[in-house]
Amino acid sequence: GCACCPPNVTRTLAALGGYAYARSDDALWVNLYIQGSVRVEIRGVPILIRVKTDYPWDGKVSMTVSFGSKKVKAHPFELRLRVPGWCHSASFSLNRRKGTKLDTDRGYLVIQRTWQDGDIVEVEFDMPPVRMESHPAVKDNVGKVALQRGPLVYCIEQCDQKARAQDIALPMDATLNVTKKQKLLGGITVIEAEGVVADTGGWERMLYRPVSPPQKTKITAVPYYAWDNREPGPMRVWIPVCPPPAPYGGPERSASVSVSFQNTNSQPEGIHDGIEQRSSHDRAMQLCHWWPHKGTEEWAQYTFRKPLTLRGARVYWFDDTGFGECRLPERWEIQYRSGNEWKPVKALGPYPVKLDAWCDVQFEPVTSDAFRLVVQLQKDWSAGVHEWQVIEAEEDD
Repeated sequence: GCACCPPNVTRTLAALGGYAYARSDDALWVNLYIQGSVRVEIRGVPILIRVKTDYPWDGKVSMTVSFGSKKVKAHPFELRLRVPGWCHSASFSLNRRKGTKLDTDRGYLVIQRTWQDGDIVEVEFDMPPVRMESHPAVKDNVGKVALQRGPLVYCIEQCDQKARAQDIALPMDATLNVTKKQKLLGGITVIEAEGVVADTGGWERMLYRPVSPPQKTKITAVPYYAWDNREPGPMRVWIPVCPPPAPYGGPERSASVSVSFQNTNSQPEGIHDGIEQRSSHDRAMQLCHWWPHKGTEEWAQYTFRKPLTLRGARVYWFDDTGFGECRLPERWEIQYRSGNEWKPVKALGPYPVKLDAWCDVQFEPVTSDAFRLVVQLQKDWSAGVHEWQVIEAEEDD
C-alpha cells in the first residue's frame, strides 16, 4: 500500500491556489504570499495580479495590478491582504507613496480604491527572530525557548554545532542574528547566536569539584522543515535558557559515539544520553538501532579523549514488537582497541540477553581509549539499544 504522505503532497499542490487567494463579490483576498500571478474576475472585469517576493525569507511583497482587457483603464474593488498572526508591525505603499493609515478588518489590510492599470502595492511585514515559550503546563518545555522568524519555526541540528546539541543553552540576553545562506539546503536564512554549554565530562574518579563557568559556543539554527537533509544526528526545537545539568551516567557520557550502520531515523547519541527507559518497549526520542540490517554483526563504539580502565558494562535493549522489526540480539560482547586490532575483553561471566532489565557483564580490567559493543543480530530481525553504560575500574582493581 501507499503511505498517506505522497498523495497528500499532490493534493496540497493542486489546492494551493485556493489556499493562497479567495474572491468575494467586490474583493480579492490574498491569504498566502507566493511569487507568481493570479487571474480573477471581479464585477465582470478580468484582473491580473503579479506578485514578486522572497517570502518567507523576506517580508517584502510587491503586487502589480493590470486588467485583462485593453478597454478597461480603471476599476473599483477591494484588495484584502492578510496580516499574519506572527506579524506585529507592517507597512505598505501605493505607487511608491507610503501609506499613512493601516485599515484592517478581521486580520486583513484593506485597500479600497478605483485601481488603475499598472498600480503597484508594496507591503512589508517585519520579521525579526523571536524567542517563543510554551504554556507552563507543558512540563518538558519549562525553562526552554524555541526560535521563530516570520512563519518559520527553527531548530538546531548536531551537524551545525561544535558542542553536543543536547548540552547547548541559549541565554535570554544572547543576540539573534539573521544570515542568508544561498548555498545551504537550496538557499535558506539561518539564525545565529552565541550559546553556552556546561562542562558535563571529566568526572572520572571525582565526587565533587568546583563549578566551572559555562563555555561559549556558536549556535546555528535552520528552519524546522529543512532538518534531516544532511548528516544524521540529534535535533532539538526547544532549547534551554540555562545549561542543563549533566544526566546521571558514567564515563560514557564524555565519549564520542560511532556505529557500524546508521539509518536516517537512528540517533546513536541516544545510547549515552543518560535517560533510562521504563521498559524495552519504550519509544525514546533518541534511539540507537541498526534497522533495517538483519542477521548481521553490528557495533556501537565509545571513543574517549584519553585511555580509561574499565571493568564492566551494562546494556538496556530496545524491542518494538508490534510496531517494527527490532528484537533482542542473538548475542553480544564487549571489545577494546589494542593498536590497530579489536580484541574481546575477558568476561567473568555470561553475557545476559533479556527484556525490560539491565544486562550486566563484569570483565577483567582493561585499559584503552576505545571500546565496542559488538552485537550479533537474530536472523530476520534487527536490534536497538536504549542505553549502554560502562563501569570504570577502581584503583585497587
